[in-house]
Amino acid sequence: MAHEIESNDQVVLGSNTVAWHGLGKVFAGLLSPMRCFAEGVGARTMEELPVYTADGLRIDGYKTIIGNYSNGARTALSIVGDDYGLVSDEDTFKMLEGVYGSGACIETAGTLNNGRRIWVLANGTKWKVGSDVIKSYDLWINRHDGSGCFELHRTNTRVVCANTWKTAIGKGRDRVFGVRHTTHVNNNIIAAIVLLNGVDKAEAIEREKTQRMASLAMSNAEMSTFVSNLTGFDTQDLQSSTRAKNQYHSIINLFNYGTGNTGNTRWDAFNAVTEYVDHNRTIRVSNGRDKTEVRFESSVLGSGDAMKSRAFELLTT
Repeated sequence: MAHEIESNDQVVLGSNTVAWHGLGKVFAGLLSPMRCFAEGVGARTMEELPVYTADGLRIDGYKTIIGNYSNGARTALSIVGDDYGLVSDEDTFKMLEGVYGSGACIETAGTLNNGRRIWVLANGTKWKVGSDVIKSYDLWINRHDGSGCFELHRTNTRVVCANTWKTAIGKGRDRVFGVRHTTHVNNNIIAAIVLLNGVDKAEAIEREKTQRMASLAMSNAEMSTFVSNLTGFDTQDLQSSTRAKNQYHSIINLFNYGTGNTGNTRWDAFNAVTEYVDHNRTIRVSNGRDKTEVRFESSVLGSGDAMKSRAFELLTT
């Protein structure tokens, strides 16, 4: 996301970890939500103002969102309908402090597109699948560009090889809670806690499925059938398409020889797919974007995530 970090944007990174783009303030440990805000992440204040035509006529039904930043900038973020619920950046961090408490729990936080999007990655729990350690994170996303309100994604990392996947927490608006700008932040905290509890319950179900994957043996013949079902490639495709053949053999190879894999279980098959998506899959990069950024977005929110979700479904049914 480096190309989207503009003059009003600030990024903070905990655990003494530098981002690939080399931007942002790096801290030795985790940060509290309000510490992120104090370090400059997000607009200091936000306003909702009427929208007017060039000749001074007010446009009914619309308002503009204005962000005021620590660098002195006053930036129009979007024009939205009157019913669009604004949650300011300060209220975002107040809400998360209400959810997690005032202790240090934030791995990273920042804004993108001159403040139009804000994300916060909160540290979660660890659990095990066989000998693998799985780390959970809560990825909160808020938007001021009119495209939505809050989203929560439970993001999991297999620590042995840093492959990322998401638990199933529903589709569409099941990931979102909307709040009106007149709603008190304490009500937002309640809504966020309800959403987080729902994600926790969904992850508990996914953990059971994951444990079962690790206990079920998988032969090379079954793996071949699985990859064909996952990709939709048939025998003719593998003979006529270099792309299809490379993708097929890459996933098969990762099943047997990928990081931490032994080619024995459905869990190995799933991690072959996650490693392929996160590290091996060919991606298209345009408009000067950073390749790592594009791969990350695809892996967590885009077509790569869809492929991993499909693999999870095939291997747990």
